[in-house]
Amino acid sequence: MSAGFDELESEDIEDVLASHAEEFTNEDLQQLTEHSPVEDDNDKEPQRTLTSKRMAESLNMFQQALRILLDDDPNRERSSKDLH
Repeated sequence: MSAGFDELESEDIEDVLASHAEEFTNEDLQQLTEHSPVEDDNDKEPQRTLTSKRMAESLNMFQQALRILLDDDPNRERSSKDLH
């Protein structure tokens, strides 16, 4: 499988490398800023926070799930062991 590099000539590669060594003109910089995407504050997702209340709710759900697993475990010896 070829990624399309077979058609590249060493001269092409040298031209690209040389172009990166050149400094931008004021006109180049102006064009870059005109075409750069503008951040819109409306597009940003609201910042999420994990409150202590939500953390307590999630830990309570873990405890409930663990209780279900222990209560319904067919291996009583395993489920009767202290997990702490």
